[in-house]
Amino acid sequence: MPNSIHELRASKEHLTKICRVLKVFFYILLALYSVCVCAIFALIVLLPSGFSFVGPEQPIAAFSIVVDVAVGFLVLFILGRFCSIVSKGHSPFSSTCSKLLGILGLLIIVSVICKAFIAPGTDFGVVSDSGQAVVDYDGSQADEVFIDVRGILEGISCFVLAVIFRYGALLQNETDDLV
Repeated sequence: MPNSIHELRASKEHLTKICRVLKVFFYILLALYSVCVCAIFALIVLLPSGFSFVGPEQPIAAFSIVVDVAVGFLVLFILGRFCSIVSKGHSPFSSTCSKLLGILGLLIIVSVICKAFIAPGTDFGVVSDSGQAVVDYDGSQADEVFIDVRGILEGISCFVLAVIFRYGALLQNETDDLV
């Protein structure tokens, strides 16, 4: 019995250390992502030749791209928040962590849906006087719709993990009540 308690403590300390590193990593990545997005939008606004957006269904595709960028920001923030909670020594099996995983699954599904509405053959970005595009999405000209099955499976996996973590939180509450 004493060995199992020692192993549990060592495992929890290891998890806490890993989550400290991951928390810093995700927040740095979030900062870099934010700087890049701000730089791209600043170029859109500041360049004299302006913003170029050519393709079918412009409003839907533009909205989808903006939502996908926001989803990327939120995913990095939620991953950082999850690691922040665990890095403080709290159990990952909590209702908060379970909710964060559920939200993460929802955001991944939203991202997949947004990418399905970005029209193939759409050029999106800033065009300088020489015709250079800073951001460019030039999908195939076919009328096919791309559905990211891997993204859907990732979203579903996050939902499954959220349920598992919720169950773990219930088990942990039961054992805490017994002690």
